[in-house]
Amino acid sequence: MALAVVVNVIYAIDIVYTHLFYIPIILTGIWYQRYAISLAAALGLIHMACDYATIKAFKIEPLIRATMFMIVGYVTSYLAQKRDVLFNELQTLNSTMLDMISKIDSNGVIEYVSPSVKTVLGYAPEQLKGKPFFDFIHRDEASTVKQKFQNAMETRNPFRMDYRCRCADGSYIWVESLANPIAGDQKGLKIFVFGSRDVTLRKQAEEALRDSEKRFRELSIVDDLTLLYNSRHFYFQLKIELERATRYEQPLTLLLLDLDNFKAWNDTYGHVEGDRVLRRLGQVVKRCLRETDIAYRYGGEEFTILLPMTIISDGAVTAERIRMEFKKETFSPAPDQEINLTVSIGLSQYKPPEDMKAFVQRVDKLMYQAKNTGKDRVCCE
Repeated sequence: MALAVVVNVIYAIDIVYTHLFYIPIILTGIWYQRYAISLAAALGLIHMACDYATIKAFKIEPLIRATMFMIVGYVTSYLAQKRDVLFNELQTLNSTMLDMISKIDSNGVIEYVSPSVKTVLGYAPEQLKGKPFFDFIHRDEASTVKQKFQNAMETRNPFRMDYRCRCADGSYIWVESLANPIAGDQKGLKIFVFGSRDVTLRKQAEEALRDSEKRFRELSIVDDLTLLYNSRHFYFQLKIELERATRYEQPLTLLLLDLDNFKAWNDTYGHVEGDRVLRRLGQVVKRCLRETDIAYRYGGEEFTILLPMTIISDGAVTAERIRMEFKKETFSPAPDQEINLTVSIGLSQYKPPEDMKAFVQRVDKLMYQAKNTGKDRVCCE
């Protein structure tokens, strides 16, 4: 009698638990699911034992149920362990990586940022959560970043960008970000996941390279002695100015200067003193020109000057000013000696459709005319 009561109680518990099996699984976390399933499997085995005790036979149904629950319990336990390992690995990776990972909603509000933000920008993650992302971008790049953000909202395409981001101390660093829009919520809002890294050193290296390239280009077109442009750049620029003068029907005047008796000066006082004269002439020429005018050392003691948008009469005024200013310069190649030097200048205005070579030769003839008619003078057509 007592055995029958015990068996019936076990049957009742087994049946109730079996039919309500998914309730504890739903109500408990995955940490406890495997224990709920294991209990169900154990009840199935007890049910079989009770069957054998009462009817001296095994029923297949409890066996199948027990086997199924044990398999499910094992698989669930295995997956839970894997989940825990993966979660721990991701947490470790997230806390040790140098790049920043952030999540930004469609309104530009920061929802999450990885702990690495402390190392990169100096903020604690909680300081940025809920703050507008665009408030931390330098104003020079903010509009561009916002535009890319809006475009990605519409196209759902990822985008890459470089911008300056404000640090906790108020300074800015260059950041490269790759932004990926992901599925939105039930309201259709999109969320962006940003992967960002500090690229300040790269930007500095790029800027240094650009400066170096600019300096190299300048050195390749600048005369070392006079610091004026050289003859190679003269012909390059002359071609551009001739095309502009022809297209827009604007005047262009060209001057050629030559130091008078410069060979005799070099023979008497040496090339060091000759270089000093050339440098001084370059300085005088620069002082006498407008910002739009361009001077060149043509070769040896010859210089050329381009005067864009200048008619010949105005060019003659400039030429005369250079001649007079240089004549005032005093040189002392030897003790108790003060010498003044002079220049001869030829100039003319461009006559379309004259080619470049003919134009230069015409002005060159005028310069030699000035030298052959007494030097220290300006000759023009």
